[in-house]
Amino acid sequence: MMDLFFLIFSYIIKYFRSVARRKFEVFGKALQIIFLNLAKRANTMKTLNQFKFAALIILFCMTMNLFSQDATLIDKMVQIRKELHQVPEYSHKEVKTAGIVTDYLKNTNPDVLYTGLGGHGVLAGYKGNHPGASKMFRCELDAISTSEGIRHWCGHDGHMAILLGLANVVSADRDFEGTVWLLFQPAEEVGEGAALMAKDLEAKKIFFDYAFALHNKPGIPLNQVVLH
Repeated sequence: MMDLFFLIFSYIIKYFRSVARRKFEVFGKALQIIFLNLAKRANTMKTLNQFKFAALIILFCMTMNLFSQDATLIDKMVQIRKELHQVPEYSHKEVKTAGIVTDYLKNTNPDVLYTGLGGHGVLAGYKGNHPGASKMFRCELDAISTSEGIRHWCGHDGHMAILLGLANVVSADRDFEGTVWLLFQPAEEVGEGAALMAKDLEAKKIFFDYAFALHNKPGIPLNQVVLH
């Protein structure tokens, strides 16, 4: 499956190099990846990194299609999102949230699992069966302060659920290159958690070749991923 995926990906890159805006469809329009003006980017490496990100997202969604035939994984992600939504915690105070995330990650048998990074940050690593680059996917632990109290109105509960779903996928099928890291960052809303985690990661000599993140966007149709 991985060989087929990377073969398809090589053709995607060749095709989109000369196209300003196109739509790539997988599994009979079940999944759509929208590329916006990527061919007009002046920075070639930035463009290629976006393609690599798209490829990883495509891989994730393709695998999700296989895993979700009985809807169990999707249902699990929905339930964990609801659970996280019930315990919103402000920056630097994500104790319960980090605990829920950690307990869930333990059930996916990561090769390494770190907690307490930069405060309450969590990092799980999954080694593939083949040598290659390390790829880190980041999401946020904290909620925001609103007129109605602390709430997950920025969608971080959904972001965490997505990464926990990815944890199931990469744990079940290690036929990939390098290591996939899933990073759950504290204190993102106040702009302080990244630097704190980076300091702890450097002390542990943990580095990443690629780092990716995503953000929910209400109004986008189901099964679409948009790259700007």
